[in-house]
Amino acid sequence: MGPENSQPIQKPNIRFVLSFLLPLGVFLTLLIAGLALTHQVEIHHKNEQRHRTESFAENQAKSMERFIHRSMAATYALGAVVRDQEHVLDNRKFETLSEELLKSFPGITNLQLAPGGIIGKIHPLAGNEPALGHNLLADPLRNKEAHLAVNTGKLTLAGPFPLIQGGVAVIGRYPVFVIDNDGIETFWGFTTAVMQLSDLLAGSGLPQTLVDRYAYELWRLLPDTGEKQIFARSQALPINPVSADILVPNGNWTLSISPLIGWESPPEVLQGRALSIALALLGTGFIIALMRQPQHLQRIVEERTRALEETNDELLMEIHERQQAEESLVAARKELERRVIERTAKLSAANLALTDALAATENAIEQLIQSEKLAALGGLVAGVAHEINTPVGVGVTAVSYLEEMTGKIIRDLEANRLKKSSLEKYLSLAAEATHSIHCNLRRASEMIHSFKQVAVDQSSEGRRRFDFNEYLDEILLSLRPKLKKSSHQIRIECPQKLEIDSYPGAFSQILSNLLFNSFHHAFDEGIQGEILIRVSRHDEMLQLHYGDNGRGMDREMLGRIFDPFYTTKRGQGGSGLGMHIVYNLVTRSLGGKIFSTSAPGKGTSFDIIIPLTAPAPEIKTEESANATAS
Repeated sequence: MGPENSQPIQKPNIRFVLSFLLPLGVFLTLLIAGLALTHQVEIHHKNEQRHRTESFAENQAKSMERFIHRSMAATYALGAVVRDQEHVLDNRKFETLSEELLKSFPGITNLQLAPGGIIGKIHPLAGNEPALGHNLLADPLRNKEAHLAVNTGKLTLAGPFPLIQGGVAVIGRYPVFVIDNDGIETFWGFTTAVMQLSDLLAGSGLPQTLVDRYAYELWRLLPDTGEKQIFARSQALPINPVSADILVPNGNWTLSISPLIGWESPPEVLQGRALSIALALLGTGFIIALMRQPQHLQRIVEERTRALEETNDELLMEIHERQQAEESLVAARKELERRVIERTAKLSAANLALTDALAATENAIEQLIQSEKLAALGGLVAGVAHEINTPVGVGVTAVSYLEEMTGKIIRDLEANRLKKSSLEKYLSLAAEATHSIHCNLRRASEMIHSFKQVAVDQSSEGRRRFDFNEYLDEILLSLRPKLKKSSHQIRIECPQKLEIDSYPGAFSQILSNLLFNSFHHAFDEGIQGEILIRVSRHDEMLQLHYGDNGRGMDREMLGRIFDPFYTTKRGQGGSGLGMHIVYNLVTRSLGGKIFSTSAPGKGTSFDIIIPLTAPAPEIKTEESANATAS
C-alpha cells in the first residue's frame, strides 16, 4: 500500500475524557462526604437523645424512690411507739396515732400491727376486715419479703400484689424487736404500711411525666422465682430502652423507658441524604459549567485582575490614611493616660478615706457587740442574785428559829423544867430546820457554781474540754431567773457523755441569744410556746438543732436575720446585734456553719454544725495588724 493511501492514526480525545471523568469524580467525592457527614450527625443525634433519656429516667427513678421512702417512714414511727408502750397498744391509742400518721405521710392507705407476724389491728378497719388474722410469715406466696425483713432487721417493701381485701398495693413491713426480761432482743412482730399502686404512681408523678413522650415499663424480679414482674406500663412497648434502678426499702425496682418516636428521626436523616445528593449534583453542574465556558472564565479573570489592581490602589490610599489616624490615636492615648493617672490618684485618696471609715465602723460594731455581751452578763448577775435570795432567806429564817428554840431549851434545862416531850419536840424541829437549811444552801451553792462557770465562760474566750450535756444544764440553770418569767416549754434532747474541746463561753452566748430572740420575737404576749434543743454527733462534728413554734418569718426577714443592726423591735429594746453575734461566734470562734429556715406561721429553726475540736484561733501578725490599723 503506497503512502498516498495511508490514514493518520486517531488519538483519543483527552478533553472529552476529562469532561466526563472530572464531573463524575466531583459528584462521587461530594456525595460520599455528604453521606458521611449525615451519618455522623445521625450517630451524634442518637447518642445525645439516649443520654437525655437516661438522665430523665434517673430523675424519675429518684423521685419515686424519695416518695416511697418518705411514705414508708410511717412504719418507723409506729414501731418506736410500740417499743415505748411496752409492746402493747390499745385500740384507741392505735387509731389516734394511725390517724395522725396517715395525715403526715402521703400515699398511705392504712396502717397495721402484726404481733408475731399475724395482722391484729388495722386502721382504718372499714373494707380491710378480710386481712385480720392473716399470718404474714406462713403465707407461702408472700412470705419471702416478710422473712427477709426479719432476717435483715430492716424495713422491707413487698409487692406489688393483689390484697386479700381487694386492690393491688405495695406493703412496707418493718420488723420490731424488743428486749425481754432476760435482756435478750426478740422479734415482736411487724408494723405495716399499705399503699395502693395507683396512689404510688400518682404520688410520684410517673404516668403524667412519661405518657406524652415516652414508652415505659416499671418492673422487678420476683424474690422467689427471679422472674420479671411488670406492674406498670404504657400502651406502647419501649424499644431498646434505657433503665434506671429504684432503691426501694430492702429491694430494687427498675424503670425502663424509650422515646415514643424511637431512637432515630427518619425525616431528618432522609433530608440530610437528599441534601447531600443535591449538593453533589449542584457541585457537578458547577464544574461542568466551568469546563464549558473557558473564554467566559478568562474574561472573568481579567475583570477580577483589573478589580484587584484598583483595590490595591485603594488599599495603599487607605494605609496612608490609617497611618495618619494612628498618629492621632497615639496623641489621644497619651492624653488618656494622663487623665487616668489623675483619676487613679483621686480614687486612691477616696479609697483610703473609705478604708478608714470602714475600720472605724468595724471598731464601733465590735464595741457594740462587747457592750451587748456585758449587758447580757449584767442581766444574768441580777437574775441569779434574785434567784439566790429565796433559798438564802429561807435558810436564815430556819437558823433564827432554831436559835430561838435552842435558847428556850437551854433556859428550861438550867431551871430544871426540861421535859422529855419538850426535848423530843425540839429534836424533831431541829432535824427539820437542819434539813431545810441544808437543802436551801445546797440549792444556792448549785446556782452559784453554775453562775460562776457560765459567767466566767461568757466574760472570757478560754478554751477547755467539757461535757456538753452537763454544760447545757448549767446554762439553763443560770438563765432560770429569766426563764421563770415566761410560760414557754423548753425540751432538750442531748446524749450523755458528749465531750468536746471548744469555747464554752461561745455556746453560752449562742444559746442565750437564741432563747431571748424566741422570747422577744417569736411569741405574742400570753402565748405558751415550745422550744426544742436537739444535740447529736455525726462523726467528728456536733450538730445542734434549735427550733420554736412561733410566728416565723417571711423570706425578706429570713435573708437579713444575721445582718448587724437589723431588728423588728426597733425602739422596743432590740439592738439588732443578737443574731449577728451568734453568726460570728459559730463561723469564726467555733469554725462551724449555721443555717436558718422559717415561714410565716410555721416557726423558726436554726441548724448549727461545728467540729468537736474547735480550730486554733487566728494569730494576727504585726503586718496584718498594721494593715488593719491603717
